[in-house]
Amino acid sequence: MHSNSARADARMKQVVRRHVEPNRDVVIAVVSVNPAEVRNKRLCGLRYQVRSYAVTKWSAASTPEHEVSQLQCCSLISFDEETEAKLGSDAIQALINFLIVSLAAKMQGHQDCIENALMDHALLPQQVL
Repeated sequence: MHSNSARADARMKQVVRRHVEPNRDVVIAVVSVNPAEVRNKRLCGLRYQVRSYAVTKWSAASTPEHEVSQLQCCSLISFDEETEAKLGSDAIQALINFLIVSLAAKMQGHQDCIENALMDHALLPQQVL
């Protein structure tokens, strides 16, 4: 995991579920992270969870001639009680800031990938072989 000039190594367990509904698709991910190393200082026992979801649905602005969809993403970062008590509020805030920057960069990367795929799909019928 990278965030600006900082780096962390961790073991992660990820569970992903997808729910398809008539008017939307929902993807839910829960990532559990176990001992991490930040800036080469071992943080023994650092454990946290990232719970995220992404929802795609048709936009109210969508018409049969001009289809528009929306992508909504949300993530919640939480530390276990032992980690919070051991590290204190200043260290927890620094770690949260690190994780937020890292998650934002990943979300931007995913958004760019989705937008590129949609543009490729939209331009495909117009390409001349």
